[in-house]
Parts: sequence; structure tokens; C-alpha cells
Amino acid sequence: MKLLGQLSRGASSLDSEPDVKGIYGRAAKRLALDEETVRRRVERMESAGIIRGWQLLVNPNALGLKKFGILMTVSPRLRVEEAVRKVRLVQGVTYISRSVGETLRIGILCENQEALRNKVELISELTGTKELTTYAVRHPRTEVEPTPTDWRIIKALRPDPFVHYTVLAEKLGLSSRTVRRRLIRLSQGSVIFFRLDLDFSLLDGCSCVCLFVFYTASGLKDTIDRRIFTQFEGYVLRAGWGSASHGYFEFIIPSVHVAQEIADWTNAQGGVKEAKLSFRDSRLYFHEVIDQIIEDRINGTSPLVLA
Repeated sequence: MKLLGQLSRGASSLDSEPDVKGIYGRAAKRLALDEETVRRRVERMESAGIIRGWQLLVNPNALGLKKFGILMTVSPRLRVEEAVRKVRLVQGVTYISRSVGETLRIGILCENQEALRNKVELISELTGTKELTTYAVRHPRTEVEPTPTDWRIIKALRPDPFVHYTVLAEKLGLSSRTVRRRLIRLSQGSVIFFRLDLDFSLLDGCSCVCLFVFYTASGLKDTIDRRIFTQFEGYVLRAGWGSASHGYFEFIIPSVHVAQEIADWTNAQGGVKEAKLSFRDSRLYFHEVIDQIIEDRINGTSPLVLA
């Protein structure tokens, strides 16, 4: 569990390691292991299907878009699988996460709040569901403006973030030094992140729980999120996302007892209005929208409109 947490830090806004290169060495150092032990454990989890690979994430701010989340309770008149199929039809949906029960968490990219309202109305109409809650997802401000060459590198890296610099450079007709320099610049400039893709259904004895934390006042997010992260660092997969009004965490836990401990401790903290836990069952990712926008940036064509 601790190893998976360390490998997942690149997708956190707290204690982030933005570059996937050298991540085994960093994880080994933090866990007081040798790097070969880390590699063997990772290979074993890959062979078992627990680790499905790595994903390169692009900061929505670099795409000129905003990311929102939608929490949806599926209508009793509709099977969850059918609800997923219908939500998938809405342009801009990047993932659908199913929690134990009849709850879906939807990630969606939009230009603005008005576009989000239109999409929420469409999802409600398609699924016959009225219980939908929306929230903004805060991402760090991007510090650099990617060039068409940068977008070419990002596109080539998305299928396999672990590909060697020299292989990537040869494919793109660039020097390996140029590729490395640009990737470091993009990572440190918060344009790209890396995330471990896990199949929790194959992790015997462990579960993934999602924690939503709502604050009593704006301006408390950073302090409260850091407090939660420090208290439960050994279980953290992702930490610190959300908006000014709420925080979002993912934990990998060994028992329901630990989940209850996380919820009770968080609810007892000053500045916390409410903390809600849900057990994550599965998550589906959809890359077509971002792939199309990246292609537009490379070719200099009109950007995709997600109104």
C-alpha cells in the first residue's frame, strides 16, 4: 500500500513528484528499500494486472479549459451500466468513476460555468436523474506556454510515459537533450502530470476510498488538506484536489475500520463542515477529447469547442 501511495504522488497537489523518470529510486529512498526491491514489486503487480500502466495527464489550464466534477445518484429505473453508456455520449467527459452503490462521479471539461450547466441538463435528460451535484476542480496555474513541439512530445509520450528519451527523440526527429529539457520544463511548469492506473478489484484485502471534505469558510483549504495528508500519509494515493470550497482525496486502505477512522478524524477537525466517504469500485477513462485538442495545438487548427 505504501509503495502504491508513493508511486501515485505525481497525481497529487501535495508532496507532488511531477516527473515519472526516476520514480522507483525516489520511492525506494522514501520507504527505506533498495530500488531493485521496488522494481520487483512493481513487476509483480503489473503481472497480476493490479498496475495497468501509467497515464500522462494534461493540466486543463494548459488547454484553455476548466475541469468540473459531477456527483450523480443513478435513478432506480436505470441500470448503472446503462447510465454510464449514456453519460459517455456527452462531449467533454474524461472519466466516469463508479462507487459502491448507485453513485457515479463524472469528470468533464468545459469552457465555463454556462457550458457546464448545459451538459448537466443533458446528462439529467439522458439518464432521467435529478440528483446531480457539481463542483469545480482546481488545478495549479501553468507556468509555461507549450509550443507545437511541446505538444508533439506530449502526444508521443501519452501512450507510454516510461519510454526512454532517446527512443522518443528519434521518433520526433529531435535530440534526446531537447526532449529531456522540454519535459522537465513542462513538468515543473505544471503542464503535465503522471498517474498510476490501478485495478483495485485485484487488490486482495485492500480498497480505494474517496474522501470529499467541505470547509466552513473559504481560505481554509490548504491548511486542512495538509493536516489530513500528514495524518494519513501512509494511506494516501491522491491528495489536495478539489476547489476552494472542498477537498478531494483518495486512500488505499486495508479495512473498513481505517475508512471510518479517516472519516471520524476529519469530521472532528476545526474548519471542516462535513466529510463524506465513498468506496470506489471502478473508473473508466476517455482520452478522445484531450487527444483532439492536442492535435489541434500541433496543427494550429481551430480549437475544439466544448460548449
